[in-house]
Amino acid sequence: MTRTRRKQKGYVFRKGRKWYLRYYDYVYFAGAEPLHLQKCRKLGEAVGKNRMSKKDACAESANFLLRLNDGTLTPESTMALEQFVEDFYLPHVQLYCAHLLPPIQDVRICSGGQAGA
Repeated sequence: MTRTRRKQKGYVFRKGRKWYLRYYDYVYFAGAEPLHLQKCRKLGEAVGKNRMSKKDACAESANFLLRLNDGTLTPESTMALEQFVEDFYLPHVQLYCAHLLPPIQDVRICSGGQAGA
């Protein structure tokens, strides 16, 4: 069943010397349905040499949420490398080793001499 995603604006706020964005995202855990969790992301400095105004912080948040809202960022795109290897890569390697490799392991790509001859 496909989930319908709503477009979200998030909430931009200042905490101390930084601007943050609070938003919701689906987080992927192995062997389970993605969970809808609240997340917080730092947008930039609120004070100092490289400070940004609230308007700049809102523009930065809109840019980030655009990828989230249009589906470019998926739970799988934010998972840890170890989890990706265990859940997606290794099963394919095991399938390759068990079913595809035995019939072709003795086949040579080139029998010597010039290629294509």
